Amino acid sequence: MKQFFSFKSIIVGVLFISMQFASAQLTDAYYLSSGERISGKIYPSDLESLNRPNATIKWYEGEAFRVLEVKNIDEIGLGTDTKFKKFTVQIDDVDLYNVRVGDIRPTYVQQTLFLTVLVEGEASLYQYQSGKGHKFFYRKGADAIPKQLTYRKFKRKADGDVEENTTFRNQLQSDVSCPDDPWEKFRKVKYEREGLSKIVESYNLCKGGSGAVSGAFLNEKKSKMLNRFSVFANGKYVMPSVNGSAEGDAPIAVGGGVEFESITAGRKFGFFLRGEVEKISFEDATNIFRFTATQTETVTSFEYDATNLTFMVGARYHTKRAEENHLYFDAGLGMMFPFGEITGTQTQRPVNGPSQPSTPIGPFSTDLSLYFSVGAGYQINERWGVQLRYDSTKNLVTKRTIGSDIGYSSINLGVIYALFRNPK
Repeated sequence: MKQFFSFKSIIVGVLFISMQFASAQLTDAYYLSSGERISGKIYPSDLESLNRPNATIKWYEGEAFRVLEVKNIDEIGLGTDTKFKKFTVQIDDVDLYNVRVGDIRPTYVQQTLFLTVLVEGEASLYQYQSGKGHKFFYRKGADAIPKQLTYRKFKRKADGDVEENTTFRNQLQSDVSCPDDPWEKFRKVKYEREGLSKIVESYNLCKGGSGAVSGAFLNEKKSKMLNRFSVFANGKYVMPSVNGSAEGDAPIAVGGGVEFESITAGRKFGFFLRGEVEKISFEDATNIFRFTATQTETVTSFEYDATNLTFMVGARYHTKRAEENHLYFDAGLGMMFPFGEITGTQTQRPVNGPSQPSTPIGPFSTDLSLYFSVGAGYQINERWGVQLRYDSTKNLVTKRTIGSDIGYSSINLGVIYALFRNPK
């Protein structure tokens, strides 16, 4: 057990660090109400609930705090790089992930919302985030009401292919273009924060003057980490091995467990800890040792049928923001605790004669094992996802014990479901 102490310490340390990152910290902030600016401190996580009905935040001034009703706040921010402003706007909050046939034209409703400030200047860019995807707004001049940049996906009944209503490109060219800007500049821009921000910043720079200089806001850098606790179930294609070679049956096994993942504020990188119980059974994992001098070979077949417990810690990369449907890739280091014994039979087979009767051997005690794992997954929605994973060989016994390395690797395909997650 002593040889694995340092690895277990690493697991505990990584989990502790992840939890520390996940915990919110009081941060210097301000808010505007009826033109009055008030300074204090808040938990950054409160800013992600501004658009909820009857939302409130705890406002700290020293050690004491008071509860503020969001409806009485006009603007709120952290330092100089995070800002949210309240506007009454016309919004087409179409679901960008659930494409409907024939939904080509926007349907606007009036709502009072806090919009995330992305760029501010002669022209300003804002973002509204919901479970239906990111919507972007812009305005020219300090007193104008922000307008939504129109974007929709739809299907034509004739062919069913997904097409796009990209009116936002025409809006940008019409309202925030510099005199020499070619249409090509707007034709290629995507409905994403980075490209839209560049267009607005470029416009502010070409307008010139101190009042037109862009102020770019980070916002997401101050957002809290996304934490979720999930359960999963796997089907496993098990590949037994003796001394590194793939011998014997390749049965199907099952496993299930829990996963905790903490995802950074930018929603790109995550750290996870998994615990799994797996039911493993294989037989005829064969090792053949040939004695050329006597023209005899010894055939040893091993069997294993038991329940194992595994723990794994690793890192994950999300190709898009982690709360949306997207692909992700990960890698981790695991530890297996086997709860069973290896048994087997041994047979002498002369080349020019009949085989001798098989002799039972074992049982042999199993030991802890380290392994690595690589995986890919697809997050279908906020709750459901699918995962494909390869686990390297998990050794049950080693040569120093019985003269052979016996273990198994596996390819795992399963589903994962998020039981709990902190609010957006």
